[in-house]
Amino acid sequence: MAKPDMFRILGCIVMVTLILVIAVKLSKQCMVQPPMSTPSVTASSSSTPSSSSTPACKAGYTPNENGFCMPT
Repeated sequence: MAKPDMFRILGCIVMVTLILVIAVKLSKQCMVQPPMSTPSVTASSSSTPSSSSTPACKAGYTPNENGFCMPT
């Protein structure tokens, strides 16, 4: 009779741990700003002053007013 209780407690611990891990990963994903440009693009954009004022985004993305790359 003690074994099912032990498995139930272990199952609860595993589920709570899984929920916490998923919550931490999702919160980190929401807090991280997507990279604005690759290092090769940054080096080439530094030579022209007009392109350094606007952040470079990947193809299909444009920067919004906050500087985040948003899909077009």
